[in-house]
Amino acid sequence: FFRYEVKAFFPYLLSYDYSFPYFPIVGWSSPLAWLGLLSLVGGLAGVPYFFKKNFMLSLGLGLLLFPLLLTGNLLFNIGATMADRFLYVSVLGAAILIVLGVGALRKTVAGKEYLPTKIAVVLAPVLFVFCYLTVKRNADWESNQTLFTADYASAPESARVNYNYATLLQSMSNDDPTRASYRQAIDVYEKALELDAGSIESAINLGRLLLLEKSYDKAKNVFEKGLTATKDSPDLWGGKGESEFYLNDKKSAAVSLDQAIKLGNVLPGVFVLRGTIAFDAKQYSSAENSFEKGLKLNPDNGNLLLNLGNVYGATQNYAKARETFEALRKLEPNNVQAVYFLGMIYKELGQVEKSQEMMNVYAQMTAPR
Repeated sequence: FFRYEVKAFFPYLLSYDYSFPYFPIVGWSSPLAWLGLLSLVGGLAGVPYFFKKNFMLSLGLGLLLFPLLLTGNLLFNIGATMADRFLYVSVLGAAILIVLGVGALRKTVAGKEYLPTKIAVVLAPVLFVFCYLTVKRNADWESNQTLFTADYASAPESARVNYNYATLLQSMSNDDPTRASYRQAIDVYEKALELDAGSIESAINLGRLLLLEKSYDKAKNVFEKGLTATKDSPDLWGGKGESEFYLNDKKSAAVSLDQAIKLGNVLPGVFVLRGTIAFDAKQYSSAENSFEKGLKLNPDNGNLLLNLGNVYGATQNYAKARETFEALRKLEPNNVQAVYFLGMIYKELGQVEKSQEMMNVYAQMTAPR
């Protein structure tokens, strides 16, 4: 409440978000806690007290404080901590109190009266500064990019502000590890997790960026820390499984990927890796099951089709292998592997001319240019 009251009169360093842990938890040993309590109780008591003596003062106090009772989480939890937008009505009360304060300056002080012109000279610079700040702040709201960038500087201790700014940097990097914004995104995601270890979205996105730059140990560590906050995230389990796969811990990877699929992970890569683990272990039935499940969820995924075709080829189910590789070639006409494997499959089926045709196409596609 005290911070709201201050911002109503002095709106400096505004932010679209003040969520955890922007405000530290304090007890009654904090002067700010007492200032908030006393100013709130005193202000609310002043509403009925001044109602007949000075109605405008009573109105100003009421408009300033009563809306905050609805949004300040004192009477009930509104699902948000603090936001500048909750001052929308309260600033009208603040404006009334400011006007009353300026009017009070006209009263005689030490036998002299402050004239309106003198008051204007004093207040004009203040008015100019706040007009400038208003126009400048409006520009921050032009887009997510301008808002997230501006408020990252004004509210760096908010986990959500860090997360949103990191997503912006990630989109700017196009997931290219060589770009400066890519490294910045990693740093800001790490800051978000330092502020709030329960920020699952930050853990997932940070882990994905680390996987892309092949920092598999770090990625695994991030996903595992995320799983200490929740065991029900299919994305965290999927990321952990992918990390373990590339760290050559296939046994652990299989367990993690199975859990990801069980919880509803639909990413094609999860099914590709799980099927690959089974394929390498010559568990062809399990591999086929994984690739087929993945294709039901991602019917146009070429990687799943390629791997499923390989399973059919390894089990000498050449008719289905041909059907699968033909589907892949139709989906991706320039897929070199699809053409090559079709040549091999047609040879196994005894269709020599068709096999030679595919091999000729393969040779053309791979010839130096």
